Amino acid sequence: MDSNKLLDILQQFSVDIVDDVNRIEQSLKNGDLNNAREIVHKLKGVAASVGAVDLHRATEKFNAELKSGEYSIDTLNLLYLVHSQTRTEIARYVRNLPESRVLTVN
Repeated sequence: MDSNKLLDILQQFSVDIVDDVNRIEQSLKNGDLNNAREIVHKLKGVAASVGAVDLHRATEKFNAELKSGEYSIDTLNLLYLVHSQTRTEIARYVRNLPESRVLTVN
């Protein structure tokens, strides 16, 4: 894969996961576990596609809990932690690229 295309994918993923986590949080606040599970399931697939292994594992665990109809706050906190770590890793990767290929990661 072209390195510029990979950079574009990672940058979009970094932006999208913020939105996904916010939507998961809002769904949980509204008591809508089904919507939260759908978002988590999508995030799980995308995380696997880009090689975000830890995020994939965290979403896999949280997805299973949501399927059962209840979830642990510890698992939700793990998802938040891994989400933050994943964004940090993407930002670090982007910073290490040559200047000519770097756009921005918010």
